Amino acid sequence: MQILIYAMLDSSIELMLERMLLRIPGVTISVFNAIQKFYNFIAEHRIDPCVIITVVERSKDFYTLHSLFEHNEPDNLIIICDDTAEMISLAHELRPRYLAHFNDLDKVKAVVEKMMHLVGN
Repeated sequence: MQILIYAMLDSSIELMLERMLLRIPGVTISVFNAIQKFYNFIAEHRIDPCVIITVVERSKDFYTLHSLFEHNEPDNLIIICDDTAEMISLAHELRPRYLAHFNDLDKVKAVVEKMMHLVGN
């Protein structure tokens, strides 16, 4: 299964997440730090099923995601963000499959494994 990771800022969270998810058999990962490259990849490649994981560290970055997914909301979106009320509220507007906090990366792996099982990979 293809996993796309988009992190607004270079961070250790993205690296820990990538290392952890690479331990899952059958997973390929593409990591993006630039919104334009991420958008172009999604527009050019019809990857279905895939999991899109976004690591959001600032509330203003949710507006970028809203514009990116304005016409095509992904079914398998996982958002990782701070557990403040503002961040959680903004994250829920995107209707993610799963919402995690920075200290819940092990749960993200379990969700990805379950998603893979549901699609038969």
